[in-house]
Amino acid sequence: ALADRRALAECDAGRVAARGTDASEQRRDQSRPAATGLLHKARAARAAARATSIEARAMSAERDATRAQTDAADGRVSASEAAVRRAALAVDECEVRAPRAGWVDQRFFEPGELAPPGAPLVRLVDLSTVTATFYLPNAELSAARIGGAAVVRADAWPDRAFHGRIVTVGTEAAFTPRNIQTRTDRDRLVYPIEIELDNADAALRPGMPVEVTLARVERASSEEAK
Repeated sequence: ALADRRALAECDAGRVAARGTDASEQRRDQSRPAATGLLHKARAARAAARATSIEARAMSAERDATRAQTDAADGRVSASEAAVRRAALAVDECEVRAPRAGWVDQRFFEPGELAPPGAPLVRLVDLSTVTATFYLPNAELSAARIGGAAVVRADAWPDRAFHGRIVTVGTEAAFTPRNIQTRTDRDRLVYPIEIELDNADAALRPGMPVEVTLARVERASSEEAK
């Protein structure tokens, strides 16, 4: 009886083992498609990652190429600007500019002539302010004072009066006789007086004869403006 019970138990155990094996195989069969899908997804993800990495490297290379092109363009722009500055300097060196405004009184070279280095090309005269020089005899010198008013009339403008002021009174006599013995000799002593006049319209020109009248002198001295 004991042997029969043991044989029966072994038989039951075999059936249970057989059912467990079948169940495990069934579960494995059921899970195999899911595992295969996960494997495919993993492979696809790795492929996408590789593609993304390749694309990122390509974009980085493109960015580096763009930066190199930009640097090269900046270099060309800088070179062009330097060339423009050199050209402007060359043009400036070919132009002669006066240090101030004025009238061309004399031209020393004709257009097309070769001027040696340092040679004057023209003589400019600034006529915005002119100086009239006249002479007072010794007896009338007291009428001239620095800053004193004066009226100048020119033969070229008989109906016009130019107003100026005394800026210089000579300290030494001009045309002094060799021997001063009489009163007449003393009257022959004359002193240079300079008057400054505004001449914005350039009406007065160098060498133009003028007549000067001082406020304290009734008679006028006729000399030249210079």
